Amino acid sequence: MQLEAIVERRRRAVLDLWKSDSALQIMARDEEMIRCTLPPDVPEAVQPLGRRRRRNVFIVHNGVDPDRNASVWVRVGATGLYSAHRDAYAAFLTKVYGIPCDKQQVAALGYQVDHLLNSASVKALSGFVRLEAVAQKVNGSWGAFYEKAVRRSSRVGRKMRWTVASKLAGQLPPLMSNPSVGIERLVRYWVAEGFPREQAAYGLAEDLNPVYGLPPPVWEQPTTRWL
Repeated sequence: MQLEAIVERRRRAVLDLWKSDSALQIMARDEEMIRCTLPPDVPEAVQPLGRRRRRNVFIVHNGVDPDRNASVWVRVGATGLYSAHRDAYAAFLTKVYGIPCDKQQVAALGYQVDHLLNSASVKALSGFVRLEAVAQKVNGSWGAFYEKAVRRSSRVGRKMRWTVASKLAGQLPPLMSNPSVGIERLVRYWVAEGFPREQAAYGLAEDLNPVYGLPPPVWEQPTTRWL
């Protein structure tokens, strides 16, 4: 199905972008912060989404390779959560890819429209978070424990982390009963994706160990070149 192929291409494209830029933004204070990351020759890349208010949602689209270059962002945080994010994502796909789409069709394919940075964890901040579609089972599993734990922690950032990438990649979180085994499973996955083992192990431990009550990783000078 065309819609499913688009969602899967987008998922892979975001992961490829993160592999080449570990500082890939998934939260921005405002439109201007997004514009600062774009080439100067595409001033109109940040656009409204139909008649929706730009204070609630906007899209980034420069007309070239939408899988890599187009995205949709919705308001979160102290100024209030934009609740129509599922409709906004479907409208974004319709506008950018030219296919009729609604939120029911996205859900029927087994996806949930996800705030890549958990919306509950940024209540003290104000800004916009990027949306993407994530497999329903995977998204629910991360939300059941890990994201709830993160809400109670101070680990909030604006860039994509290893945990977010793992969720987008369709990987399940470690089990609370034996987190070390699950973390090692994720390390092996990212090594197979081309990351040096040292880098994957440190990044995942930095994200996951505090949540699972494990000791923080000890920084050591890498013996391999990190991506």
